[in-house]
Amino acid sequence: MLSSHLFLISIAALTLLILLGRALAYGRSKRLPPGPPGWPIVGNILDMPVVYPWKTFTAWGEQWGDIIYIKLFGQSMLILNNSGVASELLDKRSNLYSDRPHMTMSGELMGWKRTAGFQSLGPRLRGMRRLMSTAIGSYAHIRDLSHHIEDEVQYFLARLLQHPESLTQQIRRTTGSIILKIAYGYQVEADDDKLLGTVERAMEEFTVLAKLATRGWVEKKGPHSTGTVTSSFTSTLLEAKPDSHGELLIKDAAASLYGAGVDTTHSSVYTFFLAMTCFPEVQRKAQRELDSVVGRNRLPVLADRDHLPYIHALCLEVLRWQSAVPLGLPRRLNRDDVYAGYFIPKGTVIIPNIWSLATLNIAKVKRGNTVIDPIINYTPGAIRQVI
Repeated sequence: MLSSHLFLISIAALTLLILLGRALAYGRSKRLPPGPPGWPIVGNILDMPVVYPWKTFTAWGEQWGDIIYIKLFGQSMLILNNSGVASELLDKRSNLYSDRPHMTMSGELMGWKRTAGFQSLGPRLRGMRRLMSTAIGSYAHIRDLSHHIEDEVQYFLARLLQHPESLTQQIRRTTGSIILKIAYGYQVEADDDKLLGTVERAMEEFTVLAKLATRGWVEKKGPHSTGTVTSSFTSTLLEAKPDSHGELLIKDAAASLYGAGVDTTHSSVYTFFLAMTCFPEVQRKAQRELDSVVGRNRLPVLADRDHLPYIHALCLEVLRWQSAVPLGLPRRLNRDDVYAGYFIPKGTVIIPNIWSLATLNIAKVKRGNTVIDPIINYTPGAIRQVI
């Protein structure tokens, strides 16, 4: 009995040595990107940060460079810390880098698997992209929907003027209202609106996404049959009278708009108020431009944007200054690739470190702290990045 146990242990040890030998030989035969050295089997699992991973990845970049290669239990990962590298791989080689890894927790268990951001590369993802391009993929499409945003912003300012202490609540309501209106043509009438409540819960727990997709679809499909709902993402697409498969695709695409837009927009608007508090001189300069172009008798609208280059630059700078999402959604390489002489194996998960791209690659740095610095050289109708 003892001899059989020793035999099994010996076989397991021999197998492990063979696998380790193949892994080491593979690493030597292929010039992989640089990165922190890992341990056998577990790889870099002990190096992975528990909190603020984007800061750790940025610190690794200072030592290892713009692209960092690590392995977690045999899974290859590539962290991108440079905007030029990210553009080259994710944009110019998008046919290789547009797939998504399978994510059991967020995709399967938390209900996000049907949304565009979690779709594997294939017909379903291409179908969603086509729908979004058809309905909101151009400036002309956005212009057609801009009245939804302008109406909700007016309501927001009126409520904020009456209750300035409720800034966070009003931003949250306005953000949810805009997304629901653009996606479904649904008009929120009160703070205790049931569908809006679903949106607010979704900002706290991802698992309600499927509920929103279904509930929003019911709200949309009912009134739409009587022609009482204003134009929206879904109403535009439903005019083509799609089959049941097409309707499901439209439903999931609309839910994707909500999932991608609600929390990020809320965070960015709140950051804008913070920035204007921290940098009053920037606020005064933006106010002067606004007064000179729009005056004091009306609110600005989308049509004024080309005439407000400093404010346009300021909004872009706020998005850079405190990114709402410090790490991009992971992607998956669908076949072997070579970049800058480095071999990147098929199946590698790609992590864009947006925080690094924004704060280190483009940021204006002053005494070690990033500051708000809207683009200096700008002309009406054109914005030029100064780096």
